[in-house]
Amino acid sequence: MTFYPGSAGLTGNLLTVDMALRNPTHIEQRVADIAERDLLVDSVFTEGGPVEGGAVIYSEIDEKDLYTDTDVADRAPGDEYIIVNSTDREPRVARVQDFGGKFAITDEARDRNDTVELDNATTRLANTITRKVNQRVIATLTAAISKANVYSRTSGWDKVILDGVPDTITAPALRPSADLATLTAAAEKLDIGIEYTRLLVSPDGHRDLRIAYGTGLKAMLDDFGIDLLVSNSVPADRAFLVDPKQLGFVRYERPLTVTTWRDEATRTTWVQGYCLPTMGITLPAALGVVIGTNL
Repeated sequence: MTFYPGSAGLTGNLLTVDMALRNPTHIEQRVADIAERDLLVDSVFTEGGPVEGGAVIYSEIDEKDLYTDTDVADRAPGDEYIIVNSTDREPRVARVQDFGGKFAITDEARDRNDTVELDNATTRLANTITRKVNQRVIATLTAAISKANVYSRTSGWDKVILDGVPDTITAPALRPSADLATLTAAAEKLDIGIEYTRLLVSPDGHRDLRIAYGTGLKAMLDDFGIDLLVSNSVPADRAFLVDPKQLGFVRYERPLTVTTWRDEATRTTWVQGYCLPTMGITLPAALGVVIGTNL
């Protein structure tokens, strides 16, 4: 189940405030379209199945869990195969969270077809829900740092210089590309098929990368096979490398839902939007983190 699995639209007709309030699926589509621009969760986690009982029980694994504790051995004719043992992990629980809000549209705005008021209120709600879900994504990643691949820089990306006087140019081993290479190599050494394909940075981190690499930034990222995602929810002093196919899951007890109802006492119509996600990290090694004084 995705953030918004539905689809609604009009062909050749203008959507009025009255029509939108009577058919909230149109508002759902508008919220989904706005959220899609900045929503991180679908780029970081794999979409899971349904949620039952308000939570998901899952196991967190590392590279040791992919092999038995005892090795297999060469079997002589007539002998039994060796017994291989594994250590069981304690199950973890990811509980559903309920993110949403509501706003009111007056009958005056409805009768006068004040589409600007409805669109502005819808945009604010969509942005706020998106920000909350993104904050939850970053909180989930941050909670896994102690078990992730981490590279700590002695200086920030804002200090990197790649052009100019030779004596001032940053050594290759101290560049952001070296950070990515170091974390990629660490993941490869685990030999469990981790492939980092997403890099999450703050707007400041994005600025520093663009200043350092200029028009060569895309070529550098393409060389690693990495897509860049920029979000205000990412702390300025870190960047996250993600293998979205293995890192973890997101599931929705309820996807994005918008409902409307009348309040005759105030002659208004309430618009309420919400979603109930839960997410968890099943393979912390599929997360790489660059930590610096300022990225």
